[in-house]
Amino acid sequence: MIYPENCDVILDVTKAPYYCDNTGKEDCTKKLIQVMNDILSPNIKGISDAREELESSDDPNYRISFEICKKNGLINVIFPEDLQPSHIVYFPKGTYLISDTIGHTLPNLKNILNDVYTMEINRQIYIKGEDRESTIIKLADNCPGFGFGNQKPMITYIRTEQSNIAMTNSLSDITIDCGSGNEGAVGVNFYSTNSGSIRNVTFKSSDDEKRGYCGLVADGAMHAYIGNVLVDGFDYAVRVKNSLAPSVFENVEIKNQRINGFVAANANVSLRHFKSINKDCPFYISGYNSQSAILDSEFIGAGDKENAGCIRFGDGIAYARNINTTNYKYPILFGGHCHDYEPYIKEKSTADGSCKLFDNDKITLGLPIEDAPEVFKVTDENDIAYVNDFGAVADGKTDCTEAIQKAFNSGKPAVYFGSGHYLVSDSVSVPATVELIDFMYCDFYADEKLRKMKNCGFLIVEEESVNPLCLQNVFAWEKFYGYFRFVKHASHRTLVMRDLQTQCAGMYFNTVEGGKVFIENVACTMGGNEFGEDYCTVSPFEFVGQKVWCRQINPERGDIQILNDHSDLWILGMKTETHVGRFGSIAVKTVNGGRTECFGARSGIGSSGIPLYINENSSVSGFFEAGGFSKSTCWDIFVRETQGCETRELRQEDAIKVGRTNWSVNGYIGIKKD
Repeated sequence: MIYPENCDVILDVTKAPYYCDNTGKEDCTKKLIQVMNDILSPNIKGISDAREELESSDDPNYRISFEICKKNGLINVIFPEDLQPSHIVYFPKGTYLISDTIGHTLPNLKNILNDVYTMEINRQIYIKGEDRESTIIKLADNCPGFGFGNQKPMITYIRTEQSNIAMTNSLSDITIDCGSGNEGAVGVNFYSTNSGSIRNVTFKSSDDEKRGYCGLVADGAMHAYIGNVLVDGFDYAVRVKNSLAPSVFENVEIKNQRINGFVAANANVSLRHFKSINKDCPFYISGYNSQSAILDSEFIGAGDKENAGCIRFGDGIAYARNINTTNYKYPILFGGHCHDYEPYIKEKSTADGSCKLFDNDKITLGLPIEDAPEVFKVTDENDIAYVNDFGAVADGKTDCTEAIQKAFNSGKPAVYFGSGHYLVSDSVSVPATVELIDFMYCDFYADEKLRKMKNCGFLIVEEESVNPLCLQNVFAWEKFYGYFRFVKHASHRTLVMRDLQTQCAGMYFNTVEGGKVFIENVACTMGGNEFGEDYCTVSPFEFVGQKVWCRQINPERGDIQILNDHSDLWILGMKTETHVGRFGSIAVKTVNGGRTECFGARSGIGSSGIPLYINENSSVSGFFEAGGFSKSTCWDIFVRETQGCETRELRQEDAIKVGRTNWSVNGYIGIKKD
């Protein structure tokens, strides 16, 4: 990884104060646990400070920010008032020997809901290696506690069992090796909400018999994009359990598993370009709340004889398209029943056609899918403009707008930010010379001028270029809010957006049609109207005449979360959520001949009378679930479709009830009439 020498985001574990050994000889466990405690412990003071301020007021509804307030005298501190400065825990090339679980050991790292300490504040955990092949975290051989009968992680992103704020966690460019003789070892226990990612990671067992329990485990929420991952060995490659949040897996290979490959229970998983080289049951999903979609994938039966079952859909929603299977007797098993399908699966679904409001003969739209283009990679520090070198000061007080614009105008192809809070007051224009903006998980504050600006973006992409622009790695919290959106796309330039979260500001809209947009792990939550402004009327995402591909997208609290106005919009994994106490949000509204195709969607907190999806003389297909905390927070209209002059509705009673307040829509499709 190349970054500015004076960049304050990078926390190199081999340097002071940790001095971790990267020769594989010295045990790094205690030092790495200390790293985790150090990056997360500032939250404890932040929560305490916010609580003291709330307690000092006699007002029973005193408010500091959107989610730091009293409600009828009860204290709520979801986060500290200010985010702690982000740090990327960076592992230079080498081998790091460990003998116990790496994770924080802070028992009081929790937020406050209704005066009760409750959810773990396990977010902003960014672990990054210098190089996937030559940066290795290795478990000592025959390590106590990791033997048979255990399910003990080498690295964990959560200490307790629950968190709704495990935001922007990531793991990238590294190998996790469970060593030899550690039959109960788990590579990583990952946890993330709203946004999270695992990229360019190998999970391996170097045991002669490939022993180890599982490469990647997620027992709970995992809103995440998992891309370019290899799992070699273990009893199981991936286990996802009780995670209704969408997880997207793309360009993932698993091989040499001892029991099963990919296993999910009551989980929402979508896979594309998934490859398995295994024996029986390389993919198995169960549970009535489960959703699964497998696209453009390959399953190769290992060994010199025909294997039994390949893909097993136990319960819930299941969809498969363009699947090649080799050396399997039964390519697909539905509900445990064997079917003599051909080795090549063109398209299969558990949908029975009951979700069609108007007649058509399709299961899905089958929109063309494109991968994000290659983006600029920094190979020389001279290619980087570091905004702090141009006068930006991330103290939350100094207006950095002009300094950021100067960095953009420097002619450098890459612009990097530092750690802390950048106060901005106006839009900045991204010239054609800039190809990569790495925000390094910084935070932004919007002053009053920017907050009031409507139909505007903080970043304006208005110059044309044949080179794509990549925006990546931002985490802007509650002081970055208003009517503006993060990006105004005012050109045809291809835009790639990765690992971005703006907690209280909309993300994207365009004013020039005909562009391409690639979204991977992007979340935003609109600020509420507690301060007398109606920010929820701004759509978090608005696509007009664009070609858009989304992998793990999470808009929240806009009245219309995503507006598709005569665009092609393809979504693999989506969560939406309505503002509590406000009428239900529309997840996707498709109008004017737009086309929307969606797999693995989950929507929470609705209300009656507002449709979850709107199809107005357009084409929409989707597999999705929806629900709420109670009957009053559930949608009664799942789809409202208009074709010509006729409008019909897919209602709650037409869907499949999969829980006390959860419903599943199994393969809705509505196609525009010619």
